Amino acid sequence: MGNYLFWISLLGLIFQISASVISCGGFVHTLGNVDRSQIQVRLLTPEGHQKYEAECNPATGYYMIPVYNKGQYKFEIKAPNGWIFEKNSVDINVDGKDDQCSKGIDINFKQTGFTISGKVKSGDLSGPRGFKLGLFTPDGKLQSEAVTDADGAYSFNAVPGSYDVFNVDQEAQCIERGKVHVTLKDAPVVVQPDITISGHLLTIKVNDEKTSN
Repeated sequence: MGNYLFWISLLGLIFQISASVISCGGFVHTLGNVDRSQIQVRLLTPEGHQKYEAECNPATGYYMIPVYNKGQYKFEIKAPNGWIFEKNSVDINVDGKDDQCSKGIDINFKQTGFTISGKVKSGDLSGPRGFKLGLFTPDGKLQSEAVTDADGAYSFNAVPGSYDVFNVDQEAQCIERGKVHVTLKDAPVVVQPDITISGHLLTIKVNDEKTSN
């Protein structure tokens, strides 16, 4: 009789615990045939402390996170550098009633692109800062622009496809290696070779000053 009551009490406790757990899930939608096993979704407190980390299903992108205590949480996607998403995190107040998790509504993340990055060099040095580059389709349509930082680094966000990277203001600089073709598939791309500036346009204004005798 004692063992019977023990197991009844244990089952009741398990039921209470399972009933208080709220399941939060959704899908990570990616571009192309990327390796979804590299993606995780983290459950964070408002202070940034991690409570749980879930891996995505490699085939479907589905993930599931159990929430044991009601409260404010942040669902944050964790992916390799250079993977761009429509939003990186979602704030939800898990109250057990009106939130997405309690209502069974998916918390989804959507990938919008990858980075195309590289460097501009001036002679043998990095830089300059503020050099404007464009990302063009093979037929010459400008997709986006980027400006170099102090080290001459630049970065574009783009969807898979073929592109050409070269300077927007083509008349302002003399480019030794100016146009670079890149193909973006299912991972970020680092542009090679570096774009190299060999000179700058110099404009001189000459005034005709007449002297009187």
